[in-house]
Amino acid sequence: ELEDSTLVKLGLKRVVKDNFRIEPKIESLEIQN
Repeated sequence: ELEDSTLVKLGLKRVVKDNFRIEPKIESLEIQN
């Protein structure tokens, strides 16, 4: 079984990846404006 701490770490990694995906989009929008 996975420990709670492991699940939390995986969740944080997923959130970080999503943030890195979103930030470039925001930057590109700011550059266009």
